[in-house]
Amino acid sequence: LGTKDKDNSHLDSGADSVEDLLFGGVQITPGSVDLGDVALEVTATSDVMLHNLGDTAATITRARIQEAGFDVIATTAFPLDLGPNATSILTIEFTPTAVEQYLGVLSIGVAGEVGYAEVPVSGQGIEGTGTPSDDTGSTTSPGEGQLATSALSIEFREVATETDDG
Repeated sequence: LGTKDKDNSHLDSGADSVEDLLFGGVQITPGSVDLGDVALEVTATSDVMLHNLGDTAATITRARIQEAGFDVIATTAFPLDLGPNATSILTIEFTPTAVEQYLGVLSIGVAGEVGYAEVPVSGQGIEGTGTPSDDTGSTTSPGEGQLATSALSIEFREVATETDDG
């Protein structure tokens, strides 16, 4: 498991596994990523942690998702050297362009290993609102966002009032 030859039939099953993967001495957490329902042209993100469990450095040779709608953002360029007990974060971005289910595989290469660790990724493109995020990338629940307005111009006019001379 965790190699290029791994059976990926679970991608179509809707399984929501978050079991960690171990490949070439590198622990990959979570072992699958579901970005949920996301509005068209909105970007949702999720982090994947790479942790070197070995006593020597591990070199991450690549991290890539070929399927449309997904992108991988790394904190440094590849190859990425992870020292013993070191950790690095990959950010998965999902930006749907159609109302449909998106399935992909995050392929992670480790020097000296045959094949790749494969992390299933998924998301659903929807109309309207999806997974909102604030300016830090943290997702918010409905009702938790902030709304700011700005008027380009305000026009004040006289308003007739009635007075009680009574």
